[in-house]
Amino acid sequence: DNNVQRPEVTLQVSSVDPSRIPANTETRVTVLGAGFEQGATVKFGTAEGTRARAVDGNQLAVSAPALPAGAYDVVVTLPNGTSATLRRGLTAED
Repeated sequence: DNNVQRPEVTLQVSSVDPSRIPANTETRVTVLGAGFEQGATVKFGTAEGTRARAVDGNQLAVSAPALPAGAYDVVVTLPNGTSATLRRGLTAED
């Protein structure tokens, strides 16, 4: 039967709250999506977020590093190596 749902949830990143943060200031944000778990890491462009914590399967609380002004891809990577990207999901602005 091709209609059977597989139990695993596909990892996805849908948004970041807030999506705009002050440039050059470490800021606590919540990454929203699906399939999140403890031990996940979050990158904003090439800069790794710190203190990432899975609130539940749909929310990751993380500190975005002090980023120069610009738009950044947000990449969530699970401990098993699976990753998902939200293109230009976070904007740092002066």
